[in-house]
Amino acid sequence: MGIEYFSEELKRSVQGKKVAVFSHPRVDPDGFAAALVSSYMLNYIGALSSYAYLDDMNSLAKRMNEKYRPSAPPADFLPDIALVVDACGLKYSHRGKEFHGSEVFVIDHHQCGSISGSKSFVDPHASSSCELILKISSSLGFALTPDMATALLAGLLFDTAIFKYAGSESVISAAELINIGGDYQTALTFSKRELTKSLRMAKLKAAKSIELLNSGDLIIAFTTTDIFEGEIAEALLNLGADIAFVAAPRGKGVRVSGRADEKAVSSGINLADFFKESGGGHEGAAGAYIEDSVENVLRGIKTRLIARLKTGSF
Repeated sequence: MGIEYFSEELKRSVQGKKVAVFSHPRVDPDGFAAALVSSYMLNYIGALSSYAYLDDMNSLAKRMNEKYRPSAPPADFLPDIALVVDACGLKYSHRGKEFHGSEVFVIDHHQCGSISGSKSFVDPHASSSCELILKISSSLGFALTPDMATALLAGLLFDTAIFKYAGSESVISAAELINIGGDYQTALTFSKRELTKSLRMAKLKAAKSIELLNSGDLIIAFTTTDIFEGEIAEALLNLGADIAFVAAPRGKGVRVSGRADEKAVSSGINLADFFKESGGGHEGAAGAYIEDSVENVLRGIKTRLIARLKTGSF
């Protein structure tokens, strides 16, 4: 769905309605900022009331929450419409299963496939959901405040690893947010995780259980952790792996983070396509939530991965 049509549908639908904004579990700065700014934008275009559900955050998003302190939805808040940001629909969102309204909208930058029952604006070429919120706010005539611009800039910096994975549109969006009044130095403090003792301990513990798989010129690493699965997957690439999968138990299932380096991506590896309906992401960085044990999930990933590599159908 094109941005103009999506914006008009969103504006038409939310008039006088209660709207819930959801993002993914353990929301990061990109999801947090996208949800935060969306809640203000929805009120501007005519929603009766709009609240972002942000009670499950990673450490960086918690830091943003301390600064921006968005209003929590009242206990008796019964939304009519849901907006899901930075996730491929309600089933991938935090607390989305609680929604019993009539309409769902999705704004995301991951490769989502078809999103049944939702009106969506999805651009997998964008590096962050915050870039899409910037475009939609402009389409709707919603003027961002400097604080909102700073939050969106933080989300953009986080998801691009401070421009490591940025395309030209990301750089243009960052410049636009700074021109609006976004504070780069403040945004930077929200976008880069400190190398805390708990993170260092998690990396070292995960390193003890690394399993390696060689496939041609590619080295593939697998390990488990309790927390920081995305950061540990990045660390495995820094250690020399071309592809890394890190699994962490989450509730009744497992959260898996996958990372692939430039060599793997250029050889045809597409992690978003590999996870498909169980998750989303990009060619070189994707994740999934799978309801099973850690052992079964990693075993299944290895089996599928080996089959794809043998047939060259990645």
